[in-house]
Amino acid sequence: MKTKIFLLILLCQLFLNAYATNSLRIIDPQCLWCNSYNASIKKAELEITPRGGFIENKLYLTVGLANPFTDPNLQLEIVLDFMLPGNSLIIDSWLWIDNVPKQSEILDRWTASTIYEQIVNRRKDPSLLVKNGSNSYTINIYPLKPNETRKFMITYLTPMKISGNKVLCDYPSGILTSSSTNVSMLYVFAYPNETFDHPAVEKNSASFSPIQRDDSRVCYTTHIPYAYFGKAKLSFTDTKPNPVKLFRYHSDNDGIYQISFVPSQCLSQETTSQKICFLIDFNKSSFTGTKAGLTSILSENLTGLCTEKDSFNVIFSNLSLVQAFDNWKPVTPVNLAEAFQNTVLSDYSNLIQLLVKGINFINNSGGNGKIVLLSNSTDRKGIEESNEILNDINILNSNNIPIDVIDYNQYWTYYEWIGNTYYFNNSYLLSNIARTNKGEYISFYENTSGMTISDLLTSVLEDVTSETIDNMDVYTDVSDGFCYGRMNFSSGSFTRYKMNNAVHQIGKYNGSFPITIEISGELNSRLIHNEFVLDEQEITETDSVLNTIWAGLNIANLESEVQNSQIINDIIYQSIENHVLSMYTAFLCLEDTIPLCEDCGDELPEMTHSDQIVLDEQIEAFPNPFSYQIRILLKTTDKFLSLEIYNLMGQLVKEFPNNDGQEEFYWDGICDNGSEAKPGIYLLVARYDDKVVRVKIRKI
Repeated sequence: MKTKIFLLILLCQLFLNAYATNSLRIIDPQCLWCNSYNASIKKAELEITPRGGFIENKLYLTVGLANPFTDPNLQLEIVLDFMLPGNSLIIDSWLWIDNVPKQSEILDRWTASTIYEQIVNRRKDPSLLVKNGSNSYTINIYPLKPNETRKFMITYLTPMKISGNKVLCDYPSGILTSSSTNVSMLYVFAYPNETFDHPAVEKNSASFSPIQRDDSRVCYTTHIPYAYFGKAKLSFTDTKPNPVKLFRYHSDNDGIYQISFVPSQCLSQETTSQKICFLIDFNKSSFTGTKAGLTSILSENLTGLCTEKDSFNVIFSNLSLVQAFDNWKPVTPVNLAEAFQNTVLSDYSNLIQLLVKGINFINNSGGNGKIVLLSNSTDRKGIEESNEILNDINILNSNNIPIDVIDYNQYWTYYEWIGNTYYFNNSYLLSNIARTNKGEYISFYENTSGMTISDLLTSVLEDVTSETIDNMDVYTDVSDGFCYGRMNFSSGSFTRYKMNNAVHQIGKYNGSFPITIEISGELNSRLIHNEFVLDEQEITETDSVLNTIWAGLNIANLESEVQNSQIINDIIYQSIENHVLSMYTAFLCLEDTIPLCEDCGDELPEMTHSDQIVLDEQIEAFPNPFSYQIRILLKTTDKFLSLEIYNLMGQLVKEFPNNDGQEEFYWDGICDNGSEAKPGIYLLVARYDDKVVRVKIRKI
């Protein structure tokens, strides 16, 4: 019954936070009804390191009040809701306590949340990092004195974005702009390797310069000023620009591989020219920036990855629906500038009439082309009215013109529950316009991915102007063996694979190399196929990060399934085992030591440091983790006093009698009070006359 209640509470929490965008605030946890304080990021640093086909990001943030003051009795809490790019994996978290960094422990979410709340009530020093939904996270840090700052670090992995001989690295500009005061600089430290070298800053005059840091690795540093957040791009040069990149981590004939490729670079199929009519709809009341800022971004990036062989037109939403050109125009910088030269964009949405105008333009221009609709409309349409609009649009769209929809509203004002699905703002109408007209729908509110509006528009417009591959299949095979556990994913914004977006596959294998890779699919109703055979010389060897990535992506797949207790337990086990955050686990950082007491009940006393602490040098526990029984073996019984087991709240759950000379003990998970211990982390404590020996054990 308790498990069911926990799952219900957790699912409610996940729903409330699943669509959270980047938000930084400071609250008084003892006064939840009080207004929050303005939070400020005082310093931001980012370390980037290529690891396999991913980038390891270490984000260091120092946070405090925007307007500090002195109150010795007030202890506040930092709350950061944030998004990361698609298929990101959080693998670590650190908190600075008294200027000393402390690494977080990964626990099941129930245990971690309980400990965090109890510690906040007792005013200790914890941080709690949780996953709310796909790419959505929250970190809480306590306490914060009103005149001080707290420093913390989050480590996460993001898939590489491949562009020619460059790999692009996302940086969390959305998190940085959540500060109530401008973050003056993002300080970046890049660690290249033999494959990915020469770090650079694109679209900015800054450059990297070598620096000597604490470790022996080669390092380069630069900084990105606030004015370039979302515009400047970080990159490495690929020194082995093969069409298909292969990474491997192995032992003998077993291992994990990752392949990465851009379809347009490894498939010889010639792409066809495109005709795209862009419809720009704008609602001032649901846009945090300025209309001039939006048109500036669009005037530079609207045509994305289109080339001069492609054609375009633009129609702006206003009373008279201004059309940039009478006919299709080639995609050139001159024509794009001309389209925005006399922009007339109203402050209110004219969505339906805009769609009608766009469909009629293509119908009257031969019927060939597609529509890309950009809208942030929040005009509330009920389900009946929406369905009538959809029906009329489908009748008008007799030529089956594809309609892609970019919903660039980043905030929600209302939601509706329709057909077992939550629809935020106008997403029911907008998503079904795309769905019923062979298009794709992207919502900035649901997929902000830690980016600014400039980042998002630039990235999504590149995706939407790249041709789509249908029914893509990537098959791999090794000599004298087989591949299994394959998972495909893309670094783009849309769910379908695009010709110009990197495609990745990670899987396991048993056998020997070379590896055969077959890539096939459909492009514009034409079959495309290519085969590659890569031998040992074409492999980039990497470390166990590939095992972490495989586990993290497998966890994400399990999270997308219909949840039951077996799947949840499997997610928790894999998450803790591989140190990857999931929706059912959490990173919890505590003070130096866990307070221990024999009869503390609900109280957590301070830890005394008079005993010498020895970590697992004289005690063995097997199997660890365990399900039903764990065997505990003392390597010495000289001066042995007692053997005890504590939970992470410092409560004694099991005490073994001291039988002189006894070396071997067994615990079946039953506490001294007769209850069964919950799955989680426990501390095994062996007390001797001159020392205390501790071993961490886990029950699953």
